[in-house]
Amino acid sequence: MNPYVFITTGVLFIALLFVHCSRTRGRRIAISFFSAAVVFAVARENLNAFLPLYEGMPQYVPGPGVLTLGNTPVGICMGWIITAYISWTLAERMLHRVGTGGAPDLIFPVVMVSAVIVSAFALALEATGSEIGMWIWNPGDVPKPGDRFYSIFKETPLISLVGWANVMTVFLFGFLMVEASPYRWAPWRWAFLVPPVVAFVMFVVDFWPTMAVWWGLLLALALFWPLTIHYPGRVVEAEGPADEPEPAGEKQ
Repeated sequence: MNPYVFITTGVLFIALLFVHCSRTRGRRIAISFFSAAVVFAVARENLNAFLPLYEGMPQYVPGPGVLTLGNTPVGICMGWIITAYISWTLAERMLHRVGTGGAPDLIFPVVMVSAVIVSAFALALEATGSEIGMWIWNPGDVPKPGDRFYSIFKETPLISLVGWANVMTVFLFGFLMVEASPYRWAPWRWAFLVPPVVAFVMFVVDFWPTMAVWWGLLLALALFWPLTIHYPGRVVEAEGPADEPEPAGEKQ
């Protein structure tokens, strides 16, 4: 595939998703989400190339002739942005259909369901990328059967799919808490970035124990801290309009 055709198609698709986000959640959320997603995707994938990984962790390298941003194929960054947005949207839609009690408008259930959906997309994306030569997993190495990192389909390691889910929770947790939680106007709202940043670093140090602790924390938050999502312009039935603060001087 011509890399420029691939990139152009990806950019156009992301533009369509931006329009969808603007119309359903507001322009501010759309700008914040896609700006943060671009920075996060490029930084995260490039950090993976430099951070020390524990023994047995699989590695990938860009395929020959593939366009890259630093040490990362452009395709994997675009793929993550696209699947992250679609997973977030599908999670909200699915929770609207199967649950009651306001779960579709609660931050932590949406974060957890989004992570499960993005891992399903990851299998297709990772397998396709390997098959067309966009990236190569474990170059020069053949994983052994029974290894916990053993490839499950088209050279895609199992831990890669789990990693996509974890990364989705880290990103969406931070984004929704800062941009769409009831505390989004608080001057200390950036403190909500600390837990996902710590979790991201710890995933590199010791993956599975960190994953167990992190998902346990998310489950506890989903059960005991029902924070409502507030998108500018969207009406939350239980609480009324969730819009910008009333301008000074217009109070009756």
